[in-house]
Amino acid sequence: MVTHDMHLMLEYATRSLVLSKGRLVGDSTAAQVLTSRDLIRQASLKETRLYQLSRLCGIENGTAFVQHFIDYDREVRDHERKKQ
Repeated sequence: MVTHDMHLMLEYATRSLVLSKGRLVGDSTAAQVLTSRDLIRQASLKETRLYQLSRLCGIENGTAFVQHFIDYDREVRDHERKKQ
């Protein structure tokens, strides 16, 4: 999938490739991509509010915090799909 929609990416992808100026600059999990300040700057991505929140709250591992949210969100979505 090719997208600029980070929410869509989080919903469906477990791996994220990041391109900038025709070059591959990132290949990792969504949480790692969305919490890498260098990658965010290099690829002109928008820093997520979750990552900002983790820093404001003094959470030491912002990547784990974001990954936990992604995992929980997927679990809730899967549960809702199964109910339908």
